Amino acid sequence: MPATPPPAVRLLLSAGFCVGLSGPALCSAASAKAETTHVIFMGADLAAENDRVYHPVVDVTAASLVIRTGDKTVRLPIALTDNLRIIEELKLTETSVALDDLKAERAYSAETDPAAQLARTAALAAGQTAVVDLANAEVRRASLQVAGAGAMVAGAGNPEDAAAAARTMSAAQGAQAAAESTLNQALSTPNSQVYDVGAQSTRLTAEENYDAIRVSFAITPETDLAQPYFGLIALVRDPGNRTAQARKWVYMQPLGALGAGETRRVTVYRSGFPPGYELEGCEVHVYEGGRELATSLSRRRVEITEEEALSYRVFEYIGANKGRTLPAALVTTTLATEAWASVSKLQLEQTHHVRVAKDGSVTAAFGDAAGKKPVTDAALAAVLKSLRFNPALAAGKPVESIAPVVLGGLAVR
Repeated sequence: MPATPPPAVRLLLSAGFCVGLSGPALCSAASAKAETTHVIFMGADLAAENDRVYHPVVDVTAASLVIRTGDKTVRLPIALTDNLRIIEELKLTETSVALDDLKAERAYSAETDPAAQLARTAALAAGQTAVVDLANAEVRRASLQVAGAGAMVAGAGNPEDAAAAARTMSAAQGAQAAAESTLNQALSTPNSQVYDVGAQSTRLTAEENYDAIRVSFAITPETDLAQPYFGLIALVRDPGNRTAQARKWVYMQPLGALGAGETRRVTVYRSGFPPGYELEGCEVHVYEGGRELATSLSRRRVEITEEEALSYRVFEYIGANKGRTLPAALVTTTLATEAWASVSKLQLEQTHHVRVAKDGSVTAAFGDAAGKKPVTDAALAAVLKSLRFNPALAAGKPVESIAPVVLGGLAVR
């Protein structure tokens, strides 16, 4: 059974939008004609613990995570912030970055890398071989000494020579026994797995005791980013516990300033995972100033038009104010230059009134608060009707209302 869409998405569906939660699909009639300007995507809000309370992360430096506590910021040593909270939610943004060549794989730390271990084993084995060779040479030399002593014993013609030859033979046999003992000791050591390169190779390559992660990707922003940073969220499962739920591992790092269209390659290598862990997935989330940006690989990514983005914000507003009674509130903050030029200076300074529908659109413009005197200036009426509001709410339900507006308070774009 498919998961229930979040409230804002359900409202989009009820409003006639077709949102594909598993990929970019938006099939309202308007979206087929208008240019897409925004992206809805599944983002991740990250929070760090400080004094037993979690606070949102708003920046990352090489040494610390910056969190916001009330109206101030606090820096936490990045080495001490492994306990991060992740809250996934749908987000809306105008800014996207392209992520290419994302690769996440298990790796070995320097201590457990089979290649390094085999290299050390081979070096030890080579040294042990040299010891065996020296012991063999010593045995051969001792054997020659025994043979020479034997000849002396056989050729002794008197008791004195025989006694001297016997002493020489005893010393040579002692040296031979010592050399053979050294050789036997040297030969016994390679029989252990420490120096058996073949056995080590078979064991190390079969175990796959990965205890690190390596992630690489290329990032290219659409706009200039002054202070971006990224978070890796990997889904890992500890070895020997296949029935337990996989846990999320988070790593954050600054990116440095990036210009629009500039591509930067990033590689992250981190160890410290349980040997033999399983990697079930890895996502890259990009942020700037605590605001998350959509990426080309974001889950549930949907490109929408500016009008649809306004509707989405209205739906979010309604969902965030359940049960409340509020007046309509203007959400349009800018006017196009041509719209600004179409009204007079006096009209910019005057207070006008508009009828705001349940969806936040303006359906009529008036010169009075009672809504009895319609605006007759076509240009002014068009500008006023282009505005968007969060609708008035009565016990959390959107209702039609009359709202005041002063055009001169808006910026020009």
